[in-house]
Amino acid sequence: MSDSHPGNELITHRAPAGLLDRAIEREAIPKPANSNLWPRAAMVAGVFLFGVGVGSLMGEAARQAPSTVAADAQQAATVPVRLVLHAPDARTVAVAGSWNDWQPQGVMMQSVGAGVFRVELDLERGRHEYMFVVDGETWVTDETASIFREDGFGNKNAVLEI
Repeated sequence: MSDSHPGNELITHRAPAGLLDRAIEREAIPKPANSNLWPRAAMVAGVFLFGVGVGSLMGEAARQAPSTVAADAQQAATVPVRLVLHAPDARTVAVAGSWNDWQPQGVMMQSVGAGVFRVELDLERGRHEYMFVVDGETWVTDETASIFREDGFGNKNAVLEI
């Protein structure tokens, strides 16, 4: 995702392929000295009015942009994360971490068969530590994590950096 803020992008449009070439060719054809100027004046006026209309719409979009930016920022503030544990002998598995004050009862993982448990969380961006809790009492490190941190109790926490 880019660092730009939604609603602040410059909107541009391109002419269909070949249209600009045909316009240049028409301009190259000499015009009679007494050609009627009304069609050109009408075209210039139409382009001007179109520009005014687009400008007012852009102004309206700019006035609405803060709420749009805030909504998009709120959506982007969390990231979906899937945690999976293979625990063939487990009856239940929960996940406890820094995002829920290490309370395992709040985030139970679902058994998806063959001893595999999984959960999907929306976590805020940042650094999070966690462990799995098997059958309500055995704390297990996620060995598939890339980063670990000593927990002070002789175990290691898995670390997510989002």
